[in-house]
Amino acid sequence: METINTKKDLVQYIERNGSHFFDSDTKRFFRSRLLDTIVQKNQLVYFVTSEQFEFLGHCEPRLYTIRKLDLSTDRVNITEVGKGFQGYKTAKEAKRELHKFEGF
Repeated sequence: METINTKKDLVQYIERNGSHFFDSDTKRFFRSRLLDTIVQKNQLVYFVTSEQFEFLGHCEPRLYTIRKLDLSTDRVNITEVGKGFQGYKTAKEAKRELHKFEGF
């Protein structure tokens, strides 16, 4: 079983398996950041990203999303969990929710 404990592990796994989720162009377009907290339970890896959308010079507030990577599939499958696209307003709030997945 693959073990993913760090941001570097996560990004390398995703790139190695052909996803463009963390490519520089993708991150720049969504103004995306990957937070340090990674939680792995068996074949599921939970992590937090933040995105800030910009349109015609207007920036929306940065939102934080808990995402899940399922290592049991034969391709990279990243989905939103928790509040999904609504996002969390602070990194602290998202990390607090993320740690709830450690105990399930």
